[in-house]
Amino acid sequence: MERFAVLASLGLISLAACAVGPDFKRPEIAAAANWNATDPRLAAQTAADALWWKTFNDPTLDRLVELGYRQNLSLQIAGLRIVEARAQYGVATGRLFPQTQALNANVTAIGLTAPLADIIGINRNLLSFQAGFDAAWELDFWGKYRRGVESESAVLLGSMADYQAALVALTAEIAKTYVGIRTSELLIRQAEDNAKVQEESLAIAQARFKNGATSELDPSQATTLLESTRATIPQLRATLQQQRNALATLLGQPTGSVETMLAGAQEIPKPPAKVSMVVAVLNAAAEKREIQTLASPLSA
Repeated sequence: MERFAVLASLGLISLAACAVGPDFKRPEIAAAANWNATDPRLAAQTAADALWWKTFNDPTLDRLVELGYRQNLSLQIAGLRIVEARAQYGVATGRLFPQTQALNANVTAIGLTAPLADIIGINRNLLSFQAGFDAAWELDFWGKYRRGVESESAVLLGSMADYQAALVALTAEIAKTYVGIRTSELLIRQAEDNAKVQEESLAIAQARFKNGATSELDPSQATTLLESTRATIPQLRATLQQQRNALATLLGQPTGSVETMLAGAQEIPKPPAKVSMVVAVLNAAAEKREIQTLASPLSA
């Protein structure tokens, strides 16, 4: 019997060590060890610059990025996906512990009439107490629940990566749209200035034609050039309005609410002399620590 018990224990231990399905292995990706950049405007760095837009030294752009970070709806959804994945991870981890736990208790009071109690010879008032605890625990012999924990932890990591990707895309799109707005404003000012100069040129050409100094060709060409320049102004204004509407959508604001924030100096942001190139290094151990710290259902 003792030998059978030992063999049974060893069998249970070996079964517990088994897990459903193969272990995950990171796929091998062929990539160059170093990336050589010949452009002198590129500088390599090992740490990501999370506030890269501040290198433009534009306070308006800084306010827009901050507002988009707080109010962009797509980014908020990505953040809620992390909360959802963390809750699912907690549920999967909880399956490793007793799945059913119950605590029960009851009290029963019985009162007998005086004659009956006297005849039987017992106390008139009887009290009965009962308490119990019940727990059911399905042992994870085949690793079903452990695989569930691994799956949910991967989903949590994926949701965190999706949030970071959404944040990078949001800041890049805000900066791109803002630069486009400033460029359109500059093009409109230049077109309006060109139209004024061409109006003066047309007036001169017409005066010279009236005095017989030139043929009708000169005022005709000046008129064509002026009207062509004037025709570009409505197109540029329509493009500017579309860019403003796009910026309002990125910021989670109603249409027409960004004009106040865009007031002031209308200059195209100047990029830095060198653009940093980030070298990303993936660390599986760091990812595991991050999961244990951020995703644990016992953490605050």
